[in-house]
Amino acid sequence: MTAPIWIPLGIVAALVAIPIVFGAHANDERKLKEFRKDRSPFMDKWLKESLNEFLKRKSIDKCVFENYITILMKRIDQMSARIVSTSMQADMVHLESILTDKRESSEIVSEFTDIKTAVQDHIASLRLFELQYLANDNVNYLDITRIKEIGTGHFSEVYAAKYLHTDVALKVIKTSPTTMFTHLVDLEIFRYI
Repeated sequence: MTAPIWIPLGIVAALVAIPIVFGAHANDERKLKEFRKDRSPFMDKWLKESLNEFLKRKSIDKCVFENYITILMKRIDQMSARIVSTSMQADMVHLESILTDKRESSEIVSEFTDIKTAVQDHIASLRLFELQYLANDNVNYLDITRIKEIGTGHFSEVYAAKYLHTDVALKVIKTSPTTMFTHLVDLEIFRYI
């Protein structure tokens, strides 16, 4: 008794589904032809939808984090393990040499004095280069007028002066290669006072 009811319902369902299935297939064929003819509108639509989806789910952050940060963290860990291991070995060798060194401290200091001086000379040269060519607070010396000497010392002379009609103190540093580093450190401090 129930079988005759299912048959008409099945026929009705098939009649309703057939146009939808064939219509979808025809619609897909039409879209495929349009796609083959000009891909740019489809790609543009896909890109916009993908970006909107990324922005909705904050997928960009997740994608960057998963793809790049984790790789970067692994590389940093690998490098750190290698560098720390090498650095620790070098420190242990250095410590061993210090512990077994029987020289007086003055001998050790004299051994490294030349190296310290060379490093300070290089730093002084770099600071001087920065002051001459990179600093944006340079003053044209033609705008400065010395008025009178206020004081003098072993490393510098101080004058009362005018800079563009403003009273200033002018410190003239007596430099030598051995004192250049110290004077440039002082100058760096004075630049920010």
